[in-house]
Amino acid sequence: MKPHGHFGGLLPRVDVAFLILLLATAVARAETPRYFQQLIDKGRVSFQFYDPAVERPKHTGLAVFYYETQHHYSYRYKVLDEERATRRLNVTPSSTKAVLERQHTILIPNYLDNDQRWANRLVQHEFDHVAISSDPRPKMLLEQLLRQLPRFEITIGPLEPTDATIRAAIDKQAKQRSDAVVELVGHNYVHLDAVTFHGIKAIGDRRDFFTSLYEQANLEAAKFPYLSEVRGLLKTRAYRTAELPYRFEDE
Repeated sequence: MKPHGHFGGLLPRVDVAFLILLLATAVARAETPRYFQQLIDKGRVSFQFYDPAVERPKHTGLAVFYYETQHHYSYRYKVLDEERATRRLNVTPSSTKAVLERQHTILIPNYLDNDQRWANRLVQHEFDHVAISSDPRPKMLLEQLLRQLPRFEITIGPLEPTDATIRAAIDKQAKQRSDAVVELVGHNYVHLDAVTFHGIKAIGDRRDFFTSLYEQANLEAAKFPYLSEVRGLLKTRAYRTAELPYRFEDE
């Protein structure tokens, strides 16, 4: 988190300079077109600029997303059988809270480090990537998967099961589902690049393309392994009418 200043009374010279800097930042922010600023805020986007004369990345531009999940739960378990060397347990998680936070980094050449970058096709393409991972539907998928973790069985050693042992098993189940959602978003990133040749070619029907990314047909095409656990969610009004963060006109 960046530090926040508080001003009161007479301002010394250094505070006046800092205030001018804040005002300049606000003016620069105001110049950012609304669509991009909304994605910057929603996806917590930061920029990194490189010098093409010094660095030669594989692709001219790159968008990277980071998902961080917070999962709070309780559980109960039942010993199914005991042998001399092992115990088999039936574990039932009961989630109380599942939250997904997102963050993005866009890497582009330093000649785009100016206020005119928003009209550049490469920048627009990288923000299409950001929109894919800022789409509310992956968040809904992940939160549904974590809130509704199914009952499962584990086999442990001969000692009494501990809280740490059971939580490690639940965390493993949760991580598998979290990783599956991340892989689904990554699949859609690759799909966007394939369709647009990394931003060179325009998408024909943008509304149809982006809307379909998290529908059942595309989850099946991506071999999403937990489709059976979210099939009901896909049919809900909240999921089907979620507000999507895309530009539906190719500008």
